[in-house]
Amino acid sequence: MRGVTQPVAVTVGAVVPDGRRLTLEGTATVDRYAFGVTTAKGMTGRRLKIDLSVEAVAR
Repeated sequence: MRGVTQPVAVTVGAVVPDGRRLTLEGTATVDRYAFGVTTAKGMTGRRLKIDLSVEAVAR
């Protein structure tokens, strides 16, 4: 965000293998201030929870 790159910890909750496909679900919490986003304080909280669903397919 805003040209800032840094690692974010992702908590993986589910891993579902299905043949050549792998589905993962997880969550991450991002502190907007750590990425330089300090505007719109009344619109959203400082920390944002992100839900992820990732699907990988082997070729």
